[in-house]
Amino acid sequence: MPLKHLIALYYNLQFLPSLGLTYFKKYALLIKPQSKIINKEDRLLKKAFLIVMLIFGLEIVFFALNCEAEAHQAQRAKSQKIFSLKTPNAVRGWASWYGPGFQGKKMANGKRFDMRQISVAHRSLPLGTKVKIVNLRNRKSVIAFVSDRGPYVRGRSLDLSWGAAKKLDAVHDGVIPVEVQVKI
Repeated sequence: MPLKHLIALYYNLQFLPSLGLTYFKKYALLIKPQSKIINKEDRLLKKAFLIVMLIFGLEIVFFALNCEAEAHQAQRAKSQKIFSLKTPNAVRGWASWYGPGFQGKKMANGKRFDMRQISVAHRSLPLGTKVKIVNLRNRKSVIAFVSDRGPYVRGRSLDLSWGAAKKLDAVHDGVIPVEVQVKI
């Protein structure tokens, strides 16, 4: 069977699952799963049907996987604000602080963590990026450098060192709404 007939067969395929039959519009043939094959043309038609069904099934699977991936990506983009070095606008999110459990451990930049120093952890901003953080509850601000990766808690934008949290008057609160602006 020529390729153009296979393509035509594929595009003219309709399913009637309620009747348990497969119907081809163009050729008006009824193929039952357990029918006996009489001649060579029917055998080729059955092979073409199986190839078309396989391609159609794979397309459905890939379409479903693609839709699921796009939905997951959209939901992730909604829940996490994306920082951009090119936009001067500030981005709002939630920040928490960390300290005693990490004192003296190596950070992502290779230096040892000192909780009394002013530093910030962020998931994607380049290490060494200068940021201005404003506590939206009391309008206090601090300028810090990204020196570590984190936070690893969903819904948070930044992890502040204890020193940065103290400057923002956020030690008691634990988690605070912040506005973050990349400084160049």
